[in-house]
Amino acid sequence: MNPRSVLLIAWLTLMWVALWGDPAPGTVLGGLLVATAIALAVPPRHPEHGVQIHPWAALRFVVFVAWSLVVSTWDVVLVVLAPRGRLRAGIVAVPLRGVSDGVTTVVANSITLTPGTFTVEVVTEPSTIVYVHALSLGELDDLRADVLHLEAVAIRAFGSDADIAALRAELTGAPPAATDDREEAS
Repeated sequence: MNPRSVLLIAWLTLMWVALWGDPAPGTVLGGLLVATAIALAVPPRHPEHGVQIHPWAALRFVVFVAWSLVVSTWDVVLVVLAPRGRLRAGIVAVPLRGVSDGVTTVVANSITLTPGTFTVEVVTEPSTIVYVHALSLGELDDLRADVLHLEAVAIRAFGSDADIAALRAELTGAPPAATDDREEAS
């Protein structure tokens, strides 16, 4: 079994225990059995087509999302307790980089997990756009920037090496590397 499969089994077991909310030995053993069965039943995809886990960046992603949960929960509490005049809900279209379906799914699910927001729709043709419903809209550009930042954190955690290099080039203003395999697939 390769290291990525072991990491997948550990991650699935952790999620199993978290969902059950009970770290008892039986729960851990059950999660380990289910995770192993899933890892053996579902063959791994090629990293350039799906999600590739970069452990340290994935940990930063989890911490980032957890912090976002705390902040957004507090924001929702303030909206609920505040006078009705502060409530300004709406749907905002946010164009994403659209590096892979796997990373886009992680971003869309993270948005929905965060209190006060949820993903209404994701459109991938001709480009990737996520439609986000927000309970309390501030500046639209700020919401778009927050979603793009979430996507950048997700790309570093779960994107292919080519996607990470393209993100780095975009953020630094450098031209993308000539070995970008996304161009070859076109």
